[in-house]
Amino acid sequence: MSHASADGEYVEQFVSNVLQLGCDLDLENGDLFYTSGADTGVPPGADLMSYVRKQVGAANLVVALITPTYLTRPICMAELGAAWGMVGDDKLFPLLAPGMKRGDLDGILPSLLIRFSNERDALDQLHERVGNAVGHHSGTPTWGRHVRKWERAVDDLAATLPAPQVASVADLEKLEEKVTQSDQVIDDMERQIAELEQQLSAVSSLKDPVDVARAILPTDHRNRFDALVAQAYKALQRLRPIVREAVRWDVLGSEMPWPDAFEDQGTHRDAKKAYDDGELLGGSADDTLVPDYGFAKVSAARDALQELMTFLRKAAEPELFEVFQAEYGMPLDLKKRQVWDTLLTS
Repeated sequence: MSHASADGEYVEQFVSNVLQLGCDLDLENGDLFYTSGADTGVPPGADLMSYVRKQVGAANLVVALITPTYLTRPICMAELGAAWGMVGDDKLFPLLAPGMKRGDLDGILPSLLIRFSNERDALDQLHERVGNAVGHHSGTPTWGRHVRKWERAVDDLAATLPAPQVASVADLEKLEEKVTQSDQVIDDMERQIAELEQQLSAVSSLKDPVDVARAILPTDHRNRFDALVAQAYKALQRLRPIVREAVRWDVLGSEMPWPDAFEDQGTHRDAKKAYDDGELLGGSADDTLVPDYGFAKVSAARDALQELMTFLRKAAEPELFEVFQAEYGMPLDLKKRQVWDTLLTS
């Protein structure tokens, strides 16, 4: 679902009454993606635009809640145009807030596509479209009860939507002046930073190398690493251990061998159960297993791990590896089982 983050209460009430309760969508099963939802939005560390673009491309239906603020957000407008271009008329369902005009979207969407969020026939059509998209429909009594809650609230909610402010020419001139002044301050700060770096270089020879690495490692760099680890850990915890192990083998470039029934009967039994359930598939050899990435939670775990490994391979500062070695007494290499267990399964 596409919306402006500033329209919080309006969006939350729509999601709750119309989509979640009215259409019986299960957020935990991934029936709905919208960016401001704590459990349904963009994962920590993910690139916003590329992640949203991926979700839009994979969606069976894109619902756009268009408000006055929405029209002033370049990201929202780009998201709307991209959604129409990617999924077409049959998978895009825009809803204007009460009081807006269809002409507000001239040049962006055909007028025949546009409905209002307080029109019952449009909401009933949305209910049908959502049910077709997710493969199940809520009953008429359930839908009617919850959509009426939205109908009673929508006009009042729309009246509280923030009115976007449009800057005047004078405001823009003042802003440009402030930017110029800020550039001068930045130049002064950069000179101070260069001096501090020279001082740090002189001190480094007198300190333990690991202490120096820890001191100069950028905070945002370590935060990025921690966020990617947390994202991968959360995704892996959703999998049963044997499937988690198969994903580990796969992202490291191999196929997991079938556990030996005589040496580890319990693990072999778990593998057989996962194979029978379809989360594991036969590999390229008779004695290997691979994950089935048709399961969303399995593919999510793989994607999170690949993002972490790409960061370590291409973007990680050398100091990060030194700090990890100092803190854990082992090299930061996910191919090593002890490192994997320390970061991602313990």
